[in-house]
Amino acid sequence: MLVLNGGGVNGAAGAKAAGLQTLGYGASRSANAPRHDYARSMVMYVPGYAQEARRLGRDAGIGIVAMLDGMPKAQLRGSQLVVVLAGS
Repeated sequence: MLVLNGGGVNGAAGAKAAGLQTLGYGASRSANAPRHDYARSMVMYVPGYAQEARRLGRDAGIGIVAMLDGMPKAQLRGSQLVVVLAGS
């Protein structure tokens, strides 16, 4: 799983990744999103991972779950699920 900071809050992606690990999601990578103006947090997934994405959204308290769009495969770093965090 990849957790991206899309709100510009310093350390947000790393903190969320650590929190998800305590929920049993295993190790996650964290990084900055290409932009920092996301209004709402979201979970995105590659084809075939919709069920896992919905569960992750529920567990993480994120209501928007959608198929991944517009992110090159190289940016995924091998992940099937991507969490993009909005600013608070």
